[in-house]
Amino acid sequence: MESVTMTTFRRRFAAGIAAATAGALLIAGVAMPPVAAHADEPSASSSSSAGKDETIYIKAGADGSVSGIYVVNTFAAGSARTVNDPGAYAKVTNLTTDEQLDNANGSVSLTTLADQPFYYQGDLDASTTLPWTIGVTYTLDGQPIAADQLAGKSGDLEISLSIEPNAAADQAVSDFADSYVIQAQGTFPQDAFAVDRTSNATLAQAGGNTVVSAMVLPGESTHATIGGKANGFSSSGWQITAMSLDMALDVRDQDTSKLSEQTDKLEDATTQLKNGADDLADGNGKLRDGANALADGLGTANDGASALAQGVTSLSEGAGSLNDGLGTLQTGADALNDGLGTLSGGAGSLQDGATQLKSGADAVADGNRKLADGLSQLSQASGQLTNATSQLPSQAKALSDAASSLAQGDQQYRKALSDGQSAALAAVGGDIEAAETAAEQAYQTALAGLNPNDPQSVQRLNAAVETMAKVQNAKGQYEALKQTADGYGQLGQGIAALNTAVNGGGTDGSSNGAAALTGQLEQLGQGIADMHTAITQLQAGAQSAAEGSSQLASGATGLASGASDLASGAANAQQGASQLAAGVSSARDGSSRLASGASDAASGASQLASGVSSARDGANDLASGAGSAADGADQLSDGARELADSVKGMDDKVLDELQKTIDDKLGRNFKAHSFVAPENTDVNRVQFTYVLDGVDVDDESDGASGATDSADTTATGSTADANRETTFWDRLLALL
Repeated sequence: MESVTMTTFRRRFAAGIAAATAGALLIAGVAMPPVAAHADEPSASSSSSAGKDETIYIKAGADGSVSGIYVVNTFAAGSARTVNDPGAYAKVTNLTTDEQLDNANGSVSLTTLADQPFYYQGDLDASTTLPWTIGVTYTLDGQPIAADQLAGKSGDLEISLSIEPNAAADQAVSDFADSYVIQAQGTFPQDAFAVDRTSNATLAQAGGNTVVSAMVLPGESTHATIGGKANGFSSSGWQITAMSLDMALDVRDQDTSKLSEQTDKLEDATTQLKNGADDLADGNGKLRDGANALADGLGTANDGASALAQGVTSLSEGAGSLNDGLGTLQTGADALNDGLGTLSGGAGSLQDGATQLKSGADAVADGNRKLADGLSQLSQASGQLTNATSQLPSQAKALSDAASSLAQGDQQYRKALSDGQSAALAAVGGDIEAAETAAEQAYQTALAGLNPNDPQSVQRLNAAVETMAKVQNAKGQYEALKQTADGYGQLGQGIAALNTAVNGGGTDGSSNGAAALTGQLEQLGQGIADMHTAITQLQAGAQSAAEGSSQLASGATGLASGASDLASGAANAQQGASQLAAGVSSARDGSSRLASGASDAASGASQLASGVSSARDGANDLASGAGSAADGADQLSDGARELADSVKGMDDKVLDELQKTIDDKLGRNFKAHSFVAPENTDVNRVQFTYVLDGVDVDDESDGASGATDSADTTATGSTADANRETTFWDRLLALL
């Protein structure tokens, strides 16, 4: 039975090595070189290096447990030379000649051949740390089952193959897991196992067998699962090969015109954003200058309003004096009239009346002079105020229009940012993370199925690379626009607050604060103009009153000096006294109206001064806000300029990063070194081949065959073997 088992293993191990070697050569994209010495021996390495090739064969059970590790070292044909090959082996075997090899002090001494490659095998302990951990589990009808219990079983069977980087490996060993691509292949007779489902693996039919294949990229792991109906289950096991992928993929050799086109659009967009930010900063600067000018104008108007209030106060005081003087004049006129009535009663009484009349006339003349002076000052002040207030409505309208334009620009800029973000999302289907995941998966799938000799395979990889570049471009656009929108938020709030203060939040400049302010300023200007007209009329009346009071004083003097002639002119005096009393009464009525109007004017001037002061404070606040907005616009302009500078040459940055990612995925930067002695870098190629046992169904035919093989081997040991030279494979299999 031992002979049967060993013979079966030798057949399968030899077949497994052949299949794994062919798969490895297919992955690497190279062809088998011609046979050098014997048709059934592996050929020499095509490398011209003086180094060696190192192939590590791992024998494992059907569950992946390692039972033996064998390293075949190959030195290419050339000039014969003595080599001290580093490596601590438990046992070494010369697979080329009958010469005994010297295995001591962590080194194997040998002499190569000039006419053919030189092979020797070194055995490692089965517990040696490998770059990967490999396991196979079996589940029959939903229950776990051991591999050695599965032969000949029937039911619903699921097989899981697990390949993972060995977490316990040191850096020298894990270098291979990080840089090597793995090809796993399992063969299952269709009549014993009908596979109808698979995960992370591909299926192919080869004669009456189902061939399951799985690929693992550098640094990654896989969990491949197949399932189906078992009927007297058996399998040929798994062959797993790991080696470096000698393929250089330069993304700059591909068509990247679309990437360049998109990055050019991004550069144009950021340039437009920078120009718009510059225009906004310029407009805010002009707004700040206009607000400062308005504040200065309202300051001047405030000074004029204060002067007007003082003049109107003086007018009110003068009107009070005038009214008092006219009261006295009224009394004197009445007394004159009475005295003239009783003129005949005595000249003495007339003399007294004339004296009182003179005193009253002097007081009236003095009051009229004060009144005339006050009205003259008031007229000048009201004229200046009229000129100052006539310009306020147009300045308020300009302020409203500027704030409305700024608010409209803010809305347009916010919409442009939002549209840009929506466009970036739309370019990748609305979900950047999902698009990025899908692009990565498409790239992995295309890379897994890559065949450099198949144009369609290369085209699929190019399409996957282009899709990844498109997603990265959309992601960069979206994040850049989002950062711009976040930075613009505070400035937008300031613009909205300014517009609310001026227009009540509207963008057309109508029916809001600025319009109301314009109406009030127009009413104020009209009131001041009417007041100026009234003051001008009062000034003319006061001038006439002054002239009349002067004449009155002159007449009173003449009356006093001509008392002796009073009697003769009594009749005329009586008539004049009556006219005087009537005139004084009219003057007193006018003086009362003047006093009342002056009081109202004083109150209005005081309110005007208060309103102009409040307007000046508001203009100062506006100027301060406009200054803050201008500073924010300058910061936005600087940020947009920095953004525009950062996206320049973005296509080169994307391609460089993509090239780095591809190089990392393909293990392109791997520096070859020996697995057995990592410090030895004088190697051309290192390859790993796992051969996992299948599941056998023992029967009489197998036993007969095995016995026959054993007998043949024994029989030919003294006849046929003596007639032919042993080959490399004979020597390798004889060791197992």
